Amino acid sequence: TIATNMAGRGTDIVLGGVPLDQEAQKHVLDVGGLQVIGTERHESRRIDNQLRGRCARQGDPGGSVFYVSLEDELMRLFGSDRISSVMQKLGMKEGEVIESALVSKQIEGAQTRVESMNFDSRKQLLDYDNVMNKQRQAIYGLRNVILDGDDIIDRVKKMIAETLEDQFNIFTPKEKSYQLWNMPELNVYLKKNFGFSVDYDEDELARTPYEVFTKEITDRAIKIYENRFPDFAERDVDFSEMQRILLLQIIDHIWKNHLFELDHLKKGVGLRAYGQKDPLIEYQKESYLMFEKMISRVRDQMVEYVFRIQLPPRVVRRPKMQETREDASLTSSSQGNNGGAGQQKTAVIQKIGRNDLCPCGSGKKYKKCHGKNK
Repeated sequence: TIATNMAGRGTDIVLGGVPLDQEAQKHVLDVGGLQVIGTERHESRRIDNQLRGRCARQGDPGGSVFYVSLEDELMRLFGSDRISSVMQKLGMKEGEVIESALVSKQIEGAQTRVESMNFDSRKQLLDYDNVMNKQRQAIYGLRNVILDGDDIIDRVKKMIAETLEDQFNIFTPKEKSYQLWNMPELNVYLKKNFGFSVDYDEDELARTPYEVFTKEITDRAIKIYENRFPDFAERDVDFSEMQRILLLQIIDHIWKNHLFELDHLKKGVGLRAYGQKDPLIEYQKESYLMFEKMISRVRDQMVEYVFRIQLPPRVVRRPKMQETREDASLTSSSQGNNGGAGQQKTAVIQKIGRNDLCPCGSGKKYKKCHGKNK
């Protein structure tokens, strides 16, 4: 059997076949049993040993032999130059078989170095994956809390307060004097996202404590948020459940984009080793900052959408065309039966049958008198 990879795992190779053929078994035993012939050495010694284990099992005869070329990738990466120089010194010709313990030891040494390199690669990959796995656990934990019936109203109120706190730090920082605050830009933000603005003169800003100033604006925004619930309740819409679904959709969308950004970071962070920096440490720092920004984007988008979401307008049902025509017909009949005194009545002329008596008084039938020519 010729196999491109290791064959025969998990099966018992019976010499002589199944069902057992005595003559075939005797012939196989006479020629030496099952022979494993390897055309190259694997990077891992474990795979070579497993191949050797296919033969000579359970007391059966067998053997194994491996052929290695100096042009194989394993030998090309490790030790082929040294062996080639030794062959030239010994005057050996191309294609001549080399059977030496020194060569076998060189091959095993090359396999050991490859195994060490592969282990380091897997270990480094695991270290990078652990960073992403911790963030994944945090996001999935948040989603499970929301799905299990978390108080979404309190959560949104906290998001509103945190979002406004970030804006206060940008436009009206506490460590700066009120004269340096950017109140116009703060009002632009409040008007755009919450639908209101504040009007403080310099005297009010001077005597109002910073905590009172920020609390007044935050309470006003939360009050507007609470006033939205009756509008949805009138239309029999569960505003809380709508917010829960909206928050989950925002998390899923931003999380997927965050994973793409982490993959992009992982591909380029290795270049920082040229700056004498550990790429893994740099990846951990950058990914943590990116995760914090992702959480902030989730919060900001949720606050923005909660105040912008609107119910569709009520649909006014128009009467069908047939109903309109029937109503018009009934109205006309009613007006015809109950006409006023000034309304002129139309005279009704009775139709004369051909076999009826002629109205002229001759006593003849109409068809033989005045209706003769009609």
